[in-house]
Amino acid sequence: MKNLLVYISPDKKFIQKYEWMMEVQIENSLDYWKKEDIMIVTNFPYEYAGIKSLEVPDLINSQYYKNPRAIMNSKINVIIYLLENKIITEPTWFHDLDAFQIEPLNLTMDKDLALVCYGVYYDNLLQQLDKEYKNRINFGSIFFKPESLDIFKVLLERMDKNKHYEEDEMTIMYDENIYNDRIKILDQSYNIGTRNTNTNIGLAERPLKIVHFPPNKKRWLKKIGRFMPEKVENMLKDRFTSAVLVTGSNGYLATAIIKYLKKKGYAVVGTAVDVRNKRRLIPYFKDAYFVFHTAAKVGKVSDKEYYDVNVLGTKNVAELCMEYDCKMIHFGTIATEHGYGKTKQEAQELVEELTKDGLKALTLKLNTIYSKEMIPTPGVIWYPLEKLVEDTDDIIKHHNFDKYQIHEKPTNLHQSKS
Repeated sequence: MKNLLVYISPDKKFIQKYEWMMEVQIENSLDYWKKEDIMIVTNFPYEYAGIKSLEVPDLINSQYYKNPRAIMNSKINVIIYLLENKIITEPTWFHDLDAFQIEPLNLTMDKDLALVCYGVYYDNLLQQLDKEYKNRINFGSIFFKPESLDIFKVLLERMDKNKHYEEDEMTIMYDENIYNDRIKILDQSYNIGTRNTNTNIGLAERPLKIVHFPPNKKRWLKKIGRFMPEKVENMLKDRFTSAVLVTGSNGYLATAIIKYLKKKGYAVVGTAVDVRNKRRLIPYFKDAYFVFHTAAKVGKVSDKEYYDVNVLGTKNVAELCMEYDCKMIHFGTIATEHGYGKTKQEAQELVEELTKDGLKALTLKLNTIYSKEMIPTPGVIWYPLEKLVEDTDDIIKHHNFDKYQIHEKPTNLHQSKS
């Protein structure tokens, strides 16, 4: 069986939330499927975790141009293309990017098409049709054999003629007993969604196999995430609910990090609160998941001020990270001389020591930072700001904080994925 994931975009690129869903889908699928059985289909080049997408033409459903939401219908255009061109030649599971597998799928395909209904639902929560239907089909998780090609062709023709979404037209077809002898309605455990969730879970067979919900909506991630493997739930939390806190927010480095991560879709909070004032820092840590600690004292100040900010301030941040279970990214330096360099080295040693007591942290020992607008001084080791801010996104998505690490060469940061 193949595991099929489809993303067709008129702009030939991902909307950020869907790119994150695709990444989690691929990583989750690798726990259940052989790599060669995972099929990603896009209309633009894409690769993640060693899996390249099959790039197809712009198979955009005709309804899209008058109704942008009808882009979802393009999945039917894609399935027909894959079957007609014999790219798919065996039973296949197609599922939306927000339908997540949580158990092995030991399904025997004794029909050409296997569908799941919405189960118990309120009609007013779905697209309104001409009447109420006993079996309201949900097309977010379906199984099909190559022999189902003619069913999909008829479905597409009727969808475009009647200006319906794919699952609504299939609901009508099933009610009219069209191809019903070739269709199997599966148990609700193959698609637990967000409508009457508790009731449908109670009626479903065990174990639950697929949960279908928008992970970008915090209440659903909290409600349905509890049924998911911890690894998958954490990956979704990292991308969709993880507030990022940046200390020293009025600084050059922090400003660039905040701007970049906000553009990537993260919920970012910056604070310029003096890190020596632990009490005033507390509110910022309560909802934080990652803390980028950039605050530091530079320039010509007294040794005491260097120590109080760079060492004791870092201690405050680290202790709050431990108290509120935040992951700390500590920005260190390769400098070792004078008040700044010495206290930054001491701060790094303090962070490392606290990891023995449970602090989850990573230290970046940075060279001098420069942006593309700056001209590096000859003979000085520099590190590009543009790459560093990209690294922050990579840390959030991939870094394993179970073991403390010090990266003395940030150019190798992408090699730390785990």
